[in-house]
Amino acid sequence: MIEIVPATAEIMEHFYRGQLPRSVRAIAVLDGDEILGVAGIYPQDAQRVVFMQLSERLKKERRLIVRGARQLIAMMDEYSTPVRAFCDRSIANAESMLRHYGFVPITDDVFERRY
Repeated sequence: MIEIVPATAEIMEHFYRGQLPRSVRAIAVLDGDEILGVAGIYPQDAQRVVFMQLSERLKKERRLIVRGARQLIAMMDEYSTPVRAFCDRSIANAESMLRHYGFVPITDDVFERRY
């Protein structure tokens, strides 16, 4: 059964094959022991950066992506600082999804959501 859960340090280290260089607050999509993707937020300077990394299998699960994105937006809304995201244009609909959730482009590939 596929589920979205809070990402533990163990999940993140397994997914990225090593310890992360910074602390993050994240969620993970799991199918049993398989990690299908992670998404989260981390502090950088005076703002926050949001990230999402999906397996090819998860990229086909639009409903799960939207459910996870909503949880991620809820985490972002707890902060009052701007949030930035890199738009990976190799992912279909990445830009439209960012815009849908209130991000606006500040460069070609960097989007920001202000509060």
